[in-house]
Amino acid sequence: MSKTLTEIAQQLKETDKKVQLIYAFNGTGMARLSREFKELVAPKNAGDE
Repeated sequence: MSKTLTEIAQQLKETDKKVQLIYAFNGTGMARLSREFKELVAPKNAGDE
């Protein structure tokens, strides 16, 4: 079963364990996962600009 980046980011946020995203080869989606996780933790509000 595969998960979306949003589902993986949500799972990382909900875990009680310390999580570190580390170096990965190009094309593995680490930058996209990092952005998705950041959006869950601190979402951008359109009205704050």
